[in-house]
Amino acid sequence: MNKDFRCYMGWREKPLGTGEAAIIIIPLEESELTNEQLSKLLKLFRVTTFSEETIDFTIQELD
Repeated sequence: MNKDFRCYMGWREKPLGTGEAAIIIIPLEESELTNEQLSKLLKLFRVTTFSEETIDFTIQELD
């Protein structure tokens, strides 16, 4: 089963196409995070910007 999750990657500098995010946040609800929520998270995690991404998870059954 495939499932797409919207997530937010927090960067300590603006992403340039390479590099690693400092933190990845995956909301458990279907709704997007608001700008106010992201602003609070910027300060909390000491990141400079967030980018919105989609991650495709594949869940497989094991025997």
